[in-house]
Amino acid sequence: MNDAIKIVLKPNIEKGKIKFGDNAEKIIRDGLLKSAVKKGDIIKVPGIALFGSPLPFMIIDSEPDGAIFITESTVIELKNDAIGISDSDKIQKVEPEKISEEPINPKGVLGNFPKLFKKRNK
Repeated sequence: MNDAIKIVLKPNIEKGKIKFGDNAEKIIRDGLLKSAVKKGDIIKVPGIALFGSPLPFMIIDSEPDGAIFITESTVIELKNDAIGISDSDKIQKVEPEKISEEPINPKGVLGNFPKLFKKRNK
């Protein structure tokens, strides 16, 4: 397996852009040091998070191709735009015309509530 000369990463989120700090490349290189990766891998790097959850990245390009080791001399290139992949694409979407137009009868849920409340006060 060859040493990685360069890898290019994009955030693996549905949409948007992320502004990374000046030392993000170093944090990523240090977090992945001695890891074996390849183009297409989705990785999580210790120390890189978004809203408290690890931020996944996709390796969109690498030099050389194939499985490679991240070393201290590997160049990390970060793209700030989203890869556009999300689990939401797998969720079945409900069409508006399929939603019932019948009014909701709250009596089944709220109808007994006043009776329960009165019984407690007795």
